[in-house]
Amino acid sequence: MSEYINIVEKLREKGLQFSQGLTDSEIQQIETIYDIKFPKSLRNFYREGVPVSEAEYEFPRWSDFSADNISCIKKYWIEGPIDRLLPHIKREGYWIPEWGERPERAEDAAAEFAKTAQKAPKLIPVFGNKYLPILDGVDVPPCHFCR
Repeated sequence: MSEYINIVEKLREKGLQFSQGLTDSEIQQIETIYDIKFPKSLRNFYREGVPVSEAEYEFPRWSDFSADNISCIKKYWIEGPIDRLLPHIKREGYWIPEWGERPERAEDAAAEFAKTAQKAPKLIPVFGNKYLPILDGVDVPPCHFCR
């Protein structure tokens, strides 16, 4: 029994619901649709079961290939962390030194941030506001909280 089966079983015991695990073909389809690459650990976990919830934004519904769900995952889950940060950059002047010097005009700062964000690792939504970065050669990436 794989360690991931044990994890899924323990989470089920705690009341978390799971749908059937993803096939390799489904995983490839998801990675193609969303232009992401699951780290090995998440890929193995999803083969054993995919967490599900009645709440719309608790877990991404990876196995739902409807046009509406694909649009939701792309807009809310994949693009969401960047989109939700833009108002803070424009209105509140949010900026970190690693991005370089902040342009004075809010619109210029937002444009500069958008260019910088394109260079950052893509994020894979896992649960709520928790994301894993796609890092080459890292099988178990750190989990990040994103607003």
